[in-house]
Amino acid sequence: MAVAANELQPADADPALPIVAAAAGGSGDASSAGGAASPRAPGRARAAAAAALPRAAAAAVADQWFILGLGAAIGLAAALPNLGRSGGWLRAEWSVKVPAVVLIFVISGIGLKTRALIGAAGDAWLHVRVQALSLAAVPAAGYGLALGLRRVGFNHYLTEGLIVMACMPTTVSTNVVFTAKANGNEAAALVNAVLGNVLGVFVTPLWMSLFLDVSGQAPYAKVLVELTYTVIAPLILGQLLQYGAPKAVDWIKARVNTANVSQLCILLLVWATFCNTFADPRNAASARDAFAVLGLDAAVFFAASAAGLLIGYPPIGARARRALGADKKGDAVAIVICGATKTVALGVPLINVMYGKGRWAVDEPIWRRKAARLPVSA
Repeated sequence: MAVAANELQPADADPALPIVAAAAGGSGDASSAGGAASPRAPGRARAAAAAALPRAAAAAVADQWFILGLGAAIGLAAALPNLGRSGGWLRAEWSVKVPAVVLIFVISGIGLKTRALIGAAGDAWLHVRVQALSLAAVPAAGYGLALGLRRVGFNHYLTEGLIVMACMPTTVSTNVVFTAKANGNEAAALVNAVLGNVLGVFVTPLWMSLFLDVSGQAPYAKVLVELTYTVIAPLILGQLLQYGAPKAVDWIKARVNTANVSQLCILLLVWATFCNTFADPRNAASARDAFAVLGLDAAVFFAASAAGLLIGYPPIGARARRALGADKKGDAVAIVICGATKTVALGVPLINVMYGKGRWAVDEPIWRRKAARLPVSA
């Protein structure tokens, strides 16, 4: 009878009475009778879902802001390439690139304990695995892949660009940021970023001379000077701040999301790099060539990542991993990221030095120079 009382309730009656009646008679009766409140329930649910949608979208954007930022950075570079190209309106090579890299390594310096850096620097087995993958296995595999592609009629200049990319050392800044983001051994990534680029100045020209029959002297002094003022000096500054101004460092860590700042710096570097790409008319290429380059880059990257995972954390059981010194997941993350990424900072100057007025001189067809340059950005 609770339902009947509910249905016959006058419009001006106490609104609490239907609730009391429904509670007395059971919720099952009320729902089966299709009371006055039932038709409104689906509408309220739809309204609540509609209200929650913007919040969910905002949360998704906040969670994936870096990926969205990459697209925005590339789009802005395509729309206004002269804004961020080297020698452009902002002189981004000094106003954007150098400050961004310096800030990344100052943040690493204040975030990493000195003991962790010293321990990472002394881990010779880790360095051997990273550099063997980056400067030996990937160049050899890239050369073999290029030979195979040539046999099936692949574009000769694209395959040479693939070899050049494979011979490059690891990146300087992105591998440190991405390793930290993936909860890997950030100190190991930082040490190998410096070590890889120092070794790369000597090893990369040797590989290119062997694989491509070109010769030239790498800009040794230039690279070492840039590593000093963009990586080593900021890192030392961050370490000194830990001991000289601990309260200021604690204040920064409590109020600033330094990980997000580092990722924002990476977006600025990506934007400036793509501004150079879009501003140079020699970098014009057909869609077919561009997709071929992207496909080659992706294939080498994922293959190198898989090899890094096998080297850093092989699937052979915990006891066997300990025996091989490959039982630390943080080290495996650093090996994967440092071993699979390739720098453009050394790549483009080295191409210009070693090829000079040779096969890829200015009078060569535009797309041939593009084929040599693009793969280096992997």
